[in-house]
Amino acid sequence: MTRINIIKILSLNPMTVTSLSEALKLTKGNVSNQVASLEEAGLVESTFEPGIKGVKKVLKPKYEKIVLILT
Repeated sequence: MTRINIIKILSLNPMTVTSLSEALKLTKGNVSNQVASLEEAGLVESTFEPGIKGVKKVLKPKYEKIVLILT
C-alpha cells in the first residue's frame, strides 16, 4: 500500500523523500527504499535541484495514469 500511496501523493505534486516521509508519517529510509523500487520499475522518475545544503532529489510519477489488469 505504501508504494501506491507514494504514487498518489506524487501525482498531486513533485516532492522530495523528506517531504514524502513527513506526509506518510514514515521514516526517510523506508520511503527511500520504496521510491528506489518504484524507480527501478519505471513508475517514478527523479531530478536533482539545488537545495539549501547541496542538491535535493525531487520525485514525480513517470506516467499520468497507471492501469492494472488482474486476470
